[in-house]
Amino acid sequence: MSQSSNNVWAGIGNPATRSNNASGAPTLVDTGGASVNLVWESVGDLTDPSWTASDPNALVSSYAYNSGTDIHTVGLVAVNPSVADYAINSAANFTGPRWYKGLTDSTGAPVLAGDRFVLFIRHSGFSVAGGLTQWGMYLGVAGVPASTVLLTLQADGQWMGVTGVGTPNVGAHAVNTASTVSLASATSGRGTAFFSGAPTREKAGVTSIITSATTQDAVQRLDGAAWSGTVVDGTQVSLWLCATTLGTVVTTAGSIDVKLEYAVMRVP
Repeated sequence: MSQSSNNVWAGIGNPATRSNNASGAPTLVDTGGASVNLVWESVGDLTDPSWTASDPNALVSSYAYNSGTDIHTVGLVAVNPSVADYAINSAANFTGPRWYKGLTDSTGAPVLAGDRFVLFIRHSGFSVAGGLTQWGMYLGVAGVPASTVLLTLQADGQWMGVTGVGTPNVGAHAVNTASTVSLASATSGRGTAFFSGAPTREKAGVTSIITSATTQDAVQRLDGAAWSGTVVDGTQVSLWLCATTLGTVVTTAGSIDVKLEYAVMRVP
C-alpha cells in the first residue's frame, strides 16, 4: 500500500495528530485465526491539557512539538554530580520529568489492569544535538503514575537515548531494572510488553529491538511481578513517559529529537 493510500486511516489515530498520522494505517496481526487491526497512535503534543506533567527538579530546559513531522524536541540540562533518582532504573525512586494520562485503545476505550493486552512501543527519527549524553526518552505504562517510588509506580516500557560516548542506546525496562543495548548510528527502537489481565494481572516484561540503517540488535527485561497495591482489576493503566538518565551517571546538556508512538492490542 502506498503512503498516499494510507490517508484513509488518518482519522483513526490520536485526534491531535490526525492530519499527519500516516502511521495510523493498520497492520494485520494473527491472533489464532482472527486478524485485527493494530493502529499506531502518536502521543501527540505533551503540552496538551490531556497530559499531566511534572518536572520537580527543572531538568527539562525546553520542549517543542512539530505536528507536521510528529517529532518531539526535548532539551535537557547537565546533571553533575550524578543523581540516582533521575534514573528510571535506579532500583528505588524516580524524581525526573514525567508526563502521563489514562491509556486507551484505538477506539477510545480505557485499558484496565484487569485487561489482557499487548503494548507496542516505537521510537523513530531519533537524534541528539548540542552534545547531549546519558539521557533518554522513555515510553511505556504505569500503574500509579504520580508515584516517585518505583515499586509503587510499577512502570514497564522502553527508552531510547545515548551513552556517554554518544552511541544510541535502547533500554527494556520493568519496574526498577533495565537491560540495555547500544548500536552505532541507530535511529529507531521498537518494543513490546505483554500483560495477562485478571485474575492475577501478571506483567511479562519488555522486549526491545534497536535498529540502524544496516543492522539491528535486541534485548529483553523480564518483569515477573503483577500489578499490585492500589492497582486492581478496575484501575485504568496510564500511558507514561519520562526523561531518564541512563543510570546513576553524569550527563551533558543538549536535546533529543524523537517520534513517539504506541499501539494497544487486546488479546482474546
